[in-house]
Amino acid sequence: MKKTILSLSIILLFLAYCDTTKKNSTKEEIALIMIAKPSSYQVSASITNGSTAMANSMVYFSKATTTTSSSIRATTTATTADTGPVFDTSAQTDDQGNINFTLTVGEYQAIITGIDNKSQAFKIKIENSNTIGINKDGKATITYADGTIKVAILKVSGALNSASPSAAISFVCGYNPKGDTAPPELTSVELESSKIDVSSGSGKVKVKAKLADGYEGSAAAKKATGIKSVTAKLFSPKRITGSGYTAYATLTLNSTSGLYEGEATLTNYVDNGTWNVGIIEARDKSGNERQYIYDSSKSTKNYSFNGCGQKIDSKILIPTFEVTGSSPDTAAPVLGTVSLSYLDNVPATVNANAATINISTGTATANEALITVTVTGATDAGGSGNASGIAYMDARLQSYSWWNSSSNYLGNAIYVRLDLISGTSTNGTYSGTATIRQYAEGYNGTDGTWKLGGIWVTDKAGNSLWTDRATLNKSFTITNAATTATADFYAPELKSVTIDKTDVNFDQSFTITTEVADIATETTTTDQTTTTTTATTTSSSTTPSGMKAVNVILYSPLKLLDNTLGTKKSVSMVLNASTSKYEGTATFLTANNEEGGTWKVAWIEVVDKAGNYRVYRLTEGYSYYTYVKLTRTDGDISSSFNVSTIAPASITRN
Repeated sequence: MKKTILSLSIILLFLAYCDTTKKNSTKEEIALIMIAKPSSYQVSASITNGSTAMANSMVYFSKATTTTSSSIRATTTATTADTGPVFDTSAQTDDQGNINFTLTVGEYQAIITGIDNKSQAFKIKIENSNTIGINKDGKATITYADGTIKVAILKVSGALNSASPSAAISFVCGYNPKGDTAPPELTSVELESSKIDVSSGSGKVKVKAKLADGYEGSAAAKKATGIKSVTAKLFSPKRITGSGYTAYATLTLNSTSGLYEGEATLTNYVDNGTWNVGIIEARDKSGNERQYIYDSSKSTKNYSFNGCGQKIDSKILIPTFEVTGSSPDTAAPVLGTVSLSYLDNVPATVNANAATINISTGTATANEALITVTVTGATDAGGSGNASGIAYMDARLQSYSWWNSSSNYLGNAIYVRLDLISGTSTNGTYSGTATIRQYAEGYNGTDGTWKLGGIWVTDKAGNSLWTDRATLNKSFTITNAATTATADFYAPELKSVTIDKTDVNFDQSFTITTEVADIATETTTTDQTTTTTTATTTSSSTTPSGMKAVNVILYSPLKLLDNTLGTKKSVSMVLNASTSKYEGTATFLTANNEEGGTWKVAWIEVVDKAGNYRVYRLTEGYSYYTYVKLTRTDGDISSSFNVSTIAPASITRN
């Protein structure tokens, strides 16, 4: 009966329309009114993974339907990125996995990313209904690309033609169907004891964690490689609220309990009060890593982890414990007597402070000056508590242009690690040696003066002391080295990077080759787009020191999409004397089941013998390597962001 009434209503509606339009309306116009359909539809759906609702998950839609889940890149339409599709509509499921979104008629690539840090792909096609009438329902068809998700369409109802899909939230994530790409997953963390008494001198904290290597399905291509390492970091009360002491425990698998277990030792100079296990860091044999961290901005009770461009609450409780019986170290170490010395050509140790050192003839090795920094009687008394002892000490040596604010040259800076050579960490002598070579800044005039630029010392409890160059008041002069105008202040330049194969299978090696030049000057050329500080060409007669090292890191497909995902591979580079290029060989091992797809050389560090270095890296939104360059103008050292014309080298793991 209701159906009959509805049909009569439709007929009356069109008869009324025909009567008002009379001869001005054609049969075609009447037909058009009858079949008019919306251009946008509101879709309600429920998404599950197996029998589990995909709660609080992100879903992205793009009309770029050729994309597969192994090359997902979810960005906004405003991005300058030139790789991957643009996902211009997004929505989020609720706590029950239900979702509502608006799409125009057409076919879309869809990606859903869950809070487990994994993504899966499907397609959705939005069509008008074939039913003629005033009902504005549409049709949605789902095609699955991979994974175990199921999308149940609940309703497809016509939206106002003015309604448009919402813009996608900026977000990068992905799922790779080849290789072990799932990081280890933490289930729980517990402590053997919640109270630690260190009044006897020390106490042990035993941490137990339940972990499993991430699982992405039973397919051979997704075989898990197993957990390689687990580390726990214990935060003191001061560390929880800012900076303070961190204790470490290496966790290994206890085959009896099935838990990863390890102990950290706390001594009686640490803070009393409430501690927590602030970080659980786990890595598998394929290189996938996840840090479960205490992050008060997300939760003060549960661990969080970074994934898919956001902080995710793991819902795993962070265990705490009470430390008592300690007398905390409250004071930074104190420097004793600081001295400089060098080896002359006798050879004999000579006082370097206020000395003039002829680098060509007056040193033990021609064209080199070995400068030793020694701190005698360095103490750590602990203030009102127990002394923890010195943990680290280093010094800086700075050439004339580095410390002199009136110079427009970069200058040379050398860091010197000072090690304990006698005594104890609470009262001892520390020493370290640096080498100054002929291409460093030094001359017969005032611009040959070097200074001890500062000393940094920190104790095991985290108390630190910085002593500046004015307080230290130590200097020496280098002669017969390079003049200021010809000294090597400039980093080497990358000229090219190539890989000898386009694709490899497991256990097949490939070779990366880099061409690098230690330049004679810093230049501003047309292939460098300076976006912050304008670089200044200073000298065309610099004597380059020569190359010292080239370091290369490859990024996996997922790491290229989101730095919190995926893995990386470091490649050892050595000089090929016949070609004057640096080469390195690498292999994707079957046992490691590393990601399939296209890997790229994402990070290249070039270092010369003067200590100048530069890092070329892939930066989102750029097709070529970018780098940061130091310049000095009007006495101020500044950095500038530059873009090279060198395209990244890549290789596909089949």
